[in-house]
Amino acid sequence: MEVHSHAIDLSEPGATKTLVLHTEQRSLRIDCLVNNAGFGMVDEHVDINPNYLHRMLQLNVVAVAELCQAYGALMKQRGDGRILNIASTAAFQPTPYFAAYGASKSFVLSFSEAFGRPSWQQRSVMIALRYLISKELSMKAAAAQIAFRYRSQDSATGVTRTTAKRLAELLGVDETQVIHLALHELATKFLPQYEADEGGLTKAQLNQVRKSAPKAKGGTVRSSLFASENA
Repeated sequence: MEVHSHAIDLSEPGATKTLVLHTEQRSLRIDCLVNNAGFGMVDEHVDINPNYLHRMLQLNVVAVAELCQAYGALMKQRGDGRILNIASTAAFQPTPYFAAYGASKSFVLSFSEAFGRPSWQQRSVMIALRYLISKELSMKAAAAQIAFRYRSQDSATGVTRTTAKRLAELLGVDETQVIHLALHELATKFLPQYEADEGGLTKAQLNQVRKSAPKAKGGTVRSSLFASENA
């Protein structure tokens, strides 16, 4: 197997064009594109260095779209190719202290799902999406029962950033990975909308909703958007 390496900073504007030109000049056929480069910053959005913010969005958003467009067009012409875009569990919901990073990964998620929809599938071009969670870290998280949001002080419903840092040290990971673990716990245990849709609500589920729902005049709970008011 012959290996070609080329170092390039994709957070720089115009870097993707340079990369595409590099592969074309060397007649390198790209059969599988993996968009895995990315970084994030944990802080209040207003306190983030503007230059770092711009570079992060250039790398996490713009570079992904440009590389998919450039190499995707070549794959479409050939009728063959693979593209793997790495997103994150942060893509599924707004994330305090991780606002721009989470939004950039929401872009990757939405873009990848839409990008793979047209006639590409008929041309054997596969668009895949993997949510960035390490099995080893997930096992540690399950043992520690991690689920948090940053708070002004530690409580039963959340922790401070200081505690999050200590938790990262305890698990032997960084703050970013701790947030991924917390979001994974949230998505898998507390957000049922991400489970497979098994149809309308059961009677037991309806009763549970009725018990927990705020009392309102004329309010009803229906198991389907198409159910009648008297159902």
